[in-house]
Amino acid sequence: MRPSKIQIERWFSKNPNYNVAIVTGSVSKIVAFDIDGPTARTRVEQARMKMSTNLKVAFDNTMVTKTGSGGMHIIFRVEEPIDIGGSKLLWTDGEEHSEIKLKGNGGYIVLPPSIHESGNRYEWNGKDPSLITRQELNELTRLLSNQPPRVEYVPQAGNISESGGLRTLNPERMQELLYWLRPYYTPGTRNDIVFYLSGMFRLGGFTQEIARAFITDFCSKSGYSDEDLPKSLDVIDNTYDKPLEHVKGKSGLHEVLVTSYADIDNTDEYLKRGEAYARICQILNPPPPHSPPTTATDTTTIAEKQKTKAVMFDDDDVDEISYEQEDDFENSSSEPGILLDNRPGAWLRRQKQADEHLDVNDTLIKEILRLGKYRTFIDTKEIVWENGGVFVKEGEERINTVLEELGSSKIKNARRREIIERIKIMTYTEREKFDKDPLLLNVKNGIVDLRTGERLPHDPDKYPSLTQIPHNYYTPQEMKQRLTSRPKGSQFLCKKIVFEYLCNVLEPQDIILSIEFWGYDLIGDNRFQKALMNTGPPDAGKSTHVDITEAFLGKKNCANKTLKELTINRFAKADLYGKLANTCADISNSRLEDVETFKMLVSGDDTSAEKKSKDPFSFVPRCKIHVSVNTPPLPKNETDEAYYKRWVLQLFAMKKKQFLDKTKTVVINRNLLQEIKDDENELDDLLYLAVQAAGKMLGQGGFSGGARTNDINRIMEEYMRKARPTIAWVENNCVIGAEYEGDKDRLFADFRDYCKKHRLPSINTLIGFARELAGLYHIDPTQRGGRKEKRRNVWKGISLIKDLRPEEQNEILGEPKYE
Repeated sequence: MRPSKIQIERWFSKNPNYNVAIVTGSVSKIVAFDIDGPTARTRVEQARMKMSTNLKVAFDNTMVTKTGSGGMHIIFRVEEPIDIGGSKLLWTDGEEHSEIKLKGNGGYIVLPPSIHESGNRYEWNGKDPSLITRQELNELTRLLSNQPPRVEYVPQAGNISESGGLRTLNPERMQELLYWLRPYYTPGTRNDIVFYLSGMFRLGGFTQEIARAFITDFCSKSGYSDEDLPKSLDVIDNTYDKPLEHVKGKSGLHEVLVTSYADIDNTDEYLKRGEAYARICQILNPPPPHSPPTTATDTTTIAEKQKTKAVMFDDDDVDEISYEQEDDFENSSSEPGILLDNRPGAWLRRQKQADEHLDVNDTLIKEILRLGKYRTFIDTKEIVWENGGVFVKEGEERINTVLEELGSSKIKNARRREIIERIKIMTYTEREKFDKDPLLLNVKNGIVDLRTGERLPHDPDKYPSLTQIPHNYYTPQEMKQRLTSRPKGSQFLCKKIVFEYLCNVLEPQDIILSIEFWGYDLIGDNRFQKALMNTGPPDAGKSTHVDITEAFLGKKNCANKTLKELTINRFAKADLYGKLANTCADISNSRLEDVETFKMLVSGDDTSAEKKSKDPFSFVPRCKIHVSVNTPPLPKNETDEAYYKRWVLQLFAMKKKQFLDKTKTVVINRNLLQEIKDDENELDDLLYLAVQAAGKMLGQGGFSGGARTNDINRIMEEYMRKARPTIAWVENNCVIGAEYEGDKDRLFADFRDYCKKHRLPSINTLIGFARELAGLYHIDPTQRGGRKEKRRNVWKGISLIKDLRPEEQNEILGEPKYE
């Protein structure tokens, strides 16, 4: 039965993170088509082409969810009585997880934002279920139903001869096969590849001569000096002499190319290997179970089919396909809309079959633009495409991938280039159109208005964006519910980031600054004109802060250029476009000869940039600069106030006792970053805190640091103290003059204590300390003490104030001092 609003509220007051499902059928007036697997998805796309106008409109505008297991639910509302029971299987091709079901009375579907047992969250397109009539439901059911299961091809005596088959490969297909195999034909795998490839040729019904010809060409182009061609040809001959039941092929090749690589931590390489294996199988898979004609009558049939093919396919559009492949495209059912072929290229062939005068380019362009959103920068002609609510790079590569699916590799390069150029012209967009409102933030689950904290749904047309925070943002009410559902003792935000990290390395005022700067990262301009510098001794947690920043903003949203690189490398600035931050840990303390670029970037001034071999372009930088240093670098002009005022300095030093448990000593947690990434709440919590901080800064017009972030004199003093700790120590604790002298060890120990107390970078050796002093002041090393006394190493020209006589101390301490 339908639950009441009170009942629903009661459920979710117990646990706001309950998964959600809807009972389908008459009780809810909802039906759902459960689409499982890529072949099933292709079938739905094919059915769409056959739909009546009203059904197609409803189909294109209805609620669609992506399940946690990767499937899809297409959901409709039906007001008329529903007599469909349970979960009705409409279609399957016989493969596991490849089917279409209709959910009716007694069925149910899980809805977003539920979490699947795999850990993946259900997602949806933000639309309501479209209302359709019972007649339209029947139409859609018929279009998706009744395809017989795929019959696996088993070679028979009638279609494979004693010599090993009748199929051949044209030179183009042989080169294509060579292209996919060559990268993986390496020492240790060569023999296995030849063995299993021979089996695939035999099982695929190819002639023994074709198999020998390919292996001969393959071995000659392998580039290995020890290639043993006669041995490889013997493998071919032995494979074709075996009984078919003893021949191995696809499973063995999959083990060599893909499975053996599964445990290696390189997802991109694993996917490339999987794609290569799939392409090889597409070329060598056996034909469907039709006996190739061998009689005169059959020859006539071939001629008729070739004549039909000449009408259907123009060589200028699609290259030749073999007779065996053509058989695959036939319809085994007279029922309209039942298409059997789902391989790359089949979509375009079906369009040509339906309209022999089809404008191929226009048809492909319309379908590409229907399947995705593309934009092209007017200045650089670079294409970006929308993926998950954000426009990402490599749009041209994406178009080529879609073309491969729609028309396969048979589409010639000239046509590909023409299609891409036309799409560029049709989608020209000014850079300024992206991320136009600096106070609207694109996050994983929507668009956040930083002024109000409200979350809006993704809308790439209304809010086109080039950046997206890879975490979910929850409104204050949602976050309150999430905290309530957490175990007692853990009902607070960012336990690891704030309480186990920031509180153990920063003073309270710097913790606030740190969170505010993360909030500043989210603002889409540089209105406060500040960069962040983490300073302090080694192993104080400075670099960890940079690492957390990258994990929070998303690695792809961060550039990693040094201050020097941005000033001397003319291509470096281009990498900042579309980035939220430029992070760099442990930069050099060598003097900065040119700081003008730094000041322009921090201020958000219009900047010119170019990528290598690309046209230059202009943009307004929004990325915030984060660096960590032991000793801050000084500018060439040490009195350049405009340089210093752009810095926010955070002072890092490990505390002795943990913030949450004063009985425990603070130690460096080398796994902290991974623990933060693995926690399901930490980075979502940090996003919530940063959004609140951004709103606060917008309201008060800047950071909360007071003089530390606004008073140029205070900033310069603090910066110089960090950059020149020896001078700061001398001005506070020492007196300089030819009449003074001080014990070396005592001076060095006092300097170390001073640096530790004020969290300044220190010098670890007495020799290094002596060189630093000698470079700054006129001091001379000497010794004191007679033969009977222990000799002391001293420096003439410097002494600790506390070692002077009282009257000398009073005279000196009465003078203005360096604060």
